[in-house]
Amino acid sequence: MSSNSNSVKRSSWSGTFVFIMATIGSAVGLGAIWKFPYMTGTYGGSAFVLVYFLCSILLALPLAMGEILLGKIAQANPADSLNVALNKSDNFVKNTLQQTPRLTFFHNKNLFWKTIGLLAIISPFLVCIYYPVVGGWVLHYGYASIAQIDTTTTNYFSDFLNSPYQQILWHFIFLLISTLIVGLGVDKGIGNANVIMMPGLFFILLTLLGFGIAYGNFDKSFEFLFHFDLSQITPKVVLAALGQAFFSTSLGLGILICYGSYISHNNDIASNTFVVVLANIFVSILAGLAIFSFVFATDLQVDAGPSLIFRILPIAFTSLPFTHIIEPLFYILLIFAVITSMVSILEPLVSFLMENFPKLFCNRFRTLLAIFIIMWKFGMIVSLSSIEGHYMEDIFQNILYSGLGLFDFLDKLSTTIIIPLAALPTAIFVGYAINKTLLQQKLNLTNTTLFNIWFFMIKYIAPVGIVIIFLMEFIKI
Repeated sequence: MSSNSNSVKRSSWSGTFVFIMATIGSAVGLGAIWKFPYMTGTYGGSAFVLVYFLCSILLALPLAMGEILLGKIAQANPADSLNVALNKSDNFVKNTLQQTPRLTFFHNKNLFWKTIGLLAIISPFLVCIYYPVVGGWVLHYGYASIAQIDTTTTNYFSDFLNSPYQQILWHFIFLLISTLIVGLGVDKGIGNANVIMMPGLFFILLTLLGFGIAYGNFDKSFEFLFHFDLSQITPKVVLAALGQAFFSTSLGLGILICYGSYISHNNDIASNTFVVVLANIFVSILAGLAIFSFVFATDLQVDAGPSLIFRILPIAFTSLPFTHIIEPLFYILLIFAVITSMVSILEPLVSFLMENFPKLFCNRFRTLLAIFIIMWKFGMIVSLSSIEGHYMEDIFQNILYSGLGLFDFLDKLSTTIIIPLAALPTAIFVGYAINKTLLQQKLNLTNTTLFNIWFFMIKYIAPVGIVIIFLMEFIKI
């Protein structure tokens, strides 16, 4: 841990409800409402949903508890949390004589764990490069739906992507809104934004589902998501579902560690995390049911990929009654989702810079100004690289992973490589390095059986599961 970390007074949540809403907001974002439906459509529907559910419960839930617990123990930014937690565990052992066997590898590895901790900063940094670009798309479509601009023409989305001025403008507006919210602080900014937006998001989503049941093809949507065919489960489906479970639960992004460092001593991590993961699954399913109800009602393609909500849904909306209500509601829902997620992704970066470089980043607004400038510059590169015929498109398609464009490369790199790489050491660290009695004490889980089940999952099942599926990506099973 940097010696400067202690010189910055840490923020805190004003209450458990604010913490839960903020954590749900970090999870229930574009991952649940944008990415889950298009991933489900791409990977065959019910098979993906089943594996996603299992990954969320068996892997994402215990790992999420572990990350929040790590933050609560360390009370530090994600990059420094491993070292601080290890030192606190050692002091706990010395003071209480509560010995727990652990690998000798964990002793005197401050530089190593500092380096590993930086993965929890690299991952949100990578996501911050391309995520605001999608946020700009959402803001633009929200504006277009309210202004009743026709977005159903065949080339509308392509023309928008190929307009550098439009992309840069909306990317700028989205990034500005997000940084201003984070600038107001942990509780007054992030907390209050989520307390307002999360109930609004649930209300709008349930309203849209009602429209889907009344005017869409809900029966076919339900069958697509829940008519399970185990033969459709392939290694590709498993890998995609794991990546989605991790991404939509905010694992490996430093967010849960950071948010956990702001909670009170008596916070019930186990039940609160269960509520967050369950809410994420619930919203994902509801979003899928609503969106596919609209898509199936018009016999449009469900496997349109990332452009599903920008190319296909506007066409589906036009054939439904009350489209002037349904379409704006949907994009307002997306705006709420993308903003609450973005502010959570920014917070680990702010925490890291302020605690490790307090002289340079002495307050939030100065820190966020630097982050804003860097992210906007990188965002412009991502936007320009998606323009057909632009020299940046040619450069990145030639030099990047499997010929992907920069946007797709960053999405694949962060979701299937960096995020699992960042989540794996946390599981190993919590399972092997921290004193077991300290873990149970900080987790506030008095039921010994439930604690042992969680400890077994994070110590054995989660690391092995991550490694196996991670290797599948590289050996291309």
